[in-house]
Amino acid sequence: MDDIVEDEATSQYKVTAGELRQFVERYERLDQEKKDIAEQQK
Repeated sequence: MDDIVEDEATSQYKVTAGELRQFVERYERLDQEKKDIAEQQK
């Protein structure tokens, strides 16, 4: 039974890691867009 709980926790962690990766990638893209816009305004 402990194996089942551990497997569920592992699968939840993988989903969370994927979501975190997407969030960071989106943040980096938005940051780059912000820099590009600031450069265009100069």
